[in-house]
Amino acid sequence: MERLLVLVRHGQSDWNLKNLFTGWKDPDLTEKGQAEAKAAGQRLKALGLNFDIAFTSALTRAQHTCRLILNELNQNDLKTIREQALNERDYGDLSGLNKDDARAKWGEEQVHVWRRSYDVPPPNGESLKDTVARVLPYYCQEILPRVLRGERVIVAAHGNSLRALVMVLDRLTPDTIPSISILDDNDTQRRIDELAAILHDCVTKGASVNFMNPFTMTEAVSFFKDTAEAVQRGEVVLFAALENDQAVGTCQLVPAKKPNQKHRADLAKLLVHSHYRHKGIGASLLAAADQEVKRRGLKLVTLDTALDTAERLYERAGYIRAGVIPNFALWPDGGYCDTVYFYKWFD
Repeated sequence: MERLLVLVRHGQSDWNLKNLFTGWKDPDLTEKGQAEAKAAGQRLKALGLNFDIAFTSALTRAQHTCRLILNELNQNDLKTIREQALNERDYGDLSGLNKDDARAKWGEEQVHVWRRSYDVPPPNGESLKDTVARVLPYYCQEILPRVLRGERVIVAAHGNSLRALVMVLDRLTPDTIPSISILDDNDTQRRIDELAAILHDCVTKGASVNFMNPFTMTEAVSFFKDTAEAVQRGEVVLFAALENDQAVGTCQLVPAKKPNQKHRADLAKLLVHSHYRHKGIGASLLAAADQEVKRRGLKLVTLDTALDTAERLYERAGYIRAGVIPNFALWPDGGYCDTVYFYKWFD
């Protein structure tokens, strides 16, 4: 079976030309960048390549590059999926700054660390590690299955999102691909100790998810026994992230019961064991929940989370911040906790 995956970085953008940090900002290609994209398409054509599907980011420079390449291949009508998960690394407070000015402000060594280290983000931005955690789940769930089926795939994206993907491809094995399952009530009972361990770990380490410390494993098991019954009644869809056939993360989709809210659901109890964080598991769980929402024909998902905790995870998954209620809940240690509400609309 022929398998083909082609990765292409976008051509020169206007901000590349001006030596500005770009990130999630949205400048278009320069004339040089357009010529570079056309040249890439011509090289692919010379190799006799064509594609079954294209992926690109939500940013103009990558989309424009993709269109120009497909035009050179006479594949203007090829299905093209535009996805925020493939966006460039978010440079946060550096975005829009001249790189020389940034070095003058923070020092060359600090800017070098922000740009080239794996796990040190710029202020209010993403590290490469954060970018991997965003790119990996999308690749595993949306792109990789197509490649394995024998489809010919092209991805037009960005330097750092492709760098993250190449790192993943270099070390990817079946055991390291996040596996997300929907558990029925029997599965939940079978994995109840694993699920309870995730909840216990999160609460004892400070997560505000309705429980107070001291929080026992007995309480955690009791919660998931109730969840198993709700799953059996069809009131909850329970997701589990599995690594080596062990649950290491979980979340719940709770369809609304009221007659005038049948179009929506709540997302609840998104939990990842502390030993397995920063591997893209939270993003994988959100992506799996999205797929189930679409399968059920739902239109709206709402959620709430403690302020300054998982907000960036939800925003990167396309959730929109609706507002904050001060002192809405308590932290497990008893202190007041502000709560932020998010929603996501599915067309």
